[in-house]
Amino acid sequence: MWTRSELKINAKEFLKKHYWKAFLVALVIAIATSGGTSGGDSHSNTSQSNFSNKNFSFDVPFLNTGDGLNDNASTVESAVSKAVPWMWGVAFGLGGVVIILVIAVALGFKIFIAAPLEVGGRSFFTKGAEFEEEVHFAHLGMAFRKTHYFNIVVAMFYRSLMTFLFFLLLIIPGIIKSYAYSLVPYLLADNPQLDPDRALKLSEQMTSGQKMDIFVLDLSFIGWYILGGLFFGIGFYFVNPYAYATKAQLYLVLKANAINNGICSPSELVWTKAFVE
Repeated sequence: MWTRSELKINAKEFLKKHYWKAFLVALVIAIATSGGTSGGDSHSNTSQSNFSNKNFSFDVPFLNTGDGLNDNASTVESAVSKAVPWMWGVAFGLGGVVIILVIAVALGFKIFIAAPLEVGGRSFFTKGAEFEEEVHFAHLGMAFRKTHYFNIVVAMFYRSLMTFLFFLLLIIPGIIKSYAYSLVPYLLADNPQLDPDRALKLSEQMTSGQKMDIFVLDLSFIGWYILGGLFFGIGFYFVNPYAYATKAQLYLVLKANAINNGICSPSELVWTKAFVE
């Protein structure tokens, strides 16, 4: 059994010694796990609409001379009116292509770069807490090792896909599954070769009966995040190390429980320095 206060005390002890290293790693995790959003102001040209609504008439004498200029003007106007829809179609088509490319690049970054970085970041916090001598940045790159990379990418993508499918059903099932699969990055940090199906199943078993308590643990950081938000959002990044260190302590407790209860064997979650060297 675990308590929030116990986890946080242990996390604070870790951060007292390694806060700035933890801050930098937490920054990488935050970037890797956040979905970037961008927005822009839309401007409307009111002067043009006002101009078109007013009934102006211009008396241009040379257009009434009967020398064919009126016909030419009508021809040009007709050609322009036909070309404008085509130009808009091209513009919308190009815009659609750009949007698709942006989405593809964002998904590619999330799958092939961000997910392995998250696993490496979780490895830093758990191994730093478990083994004092393992508090170093090399953990961030552990998932990119040739023997680890493919399996980690597949497992993390599988987790994201399954969570997304449950969110399509209803919000509540999606939230429940997101907590059920929340330990997958930690499990992969312990065993980069862990089968993706096994990683999800093991995470579900380890969080069984714990999800509400983990949810309350997350809620306990809201005050800190509100305080961080008062500094233009920059404060969030100073709170993250505390939250991540606490979650690492939680994983270590749940892993010990899983081993003691026979859910998994110690050899299944073996970790060696060779993973980061």
